[in-house]
Amino acid sequence: MDGWTAAWVFWIVGFFVIEMPAVFNKEEGDTLTEHFVKWFSLKDKATGWVLRRAALVGGLAWLVAHFVTRIGG
Repeated sequence: MDGWTAAWVFWIVGFFVIEMPAVFNKEEGDTLTEHFVKWFSLKDKATGWVLRRAALVGGLAWLVAHFVTRIGG
């Protein structure tokens, strides 16, 4: 396993170390999903909601295109 693979495995494991306790403790605002809802104003129309949602949609569209076609990397 090279250094890059080890780093990505470490990153993924770190995500689960943070996310799993947050999923099972049933508190508000601790999971990544709950943070995305807040950051991108998905529940309400907070200030800048159009720009935030456009950034989310654009980022997700790029990510899908990147995975499917390897554009940008």
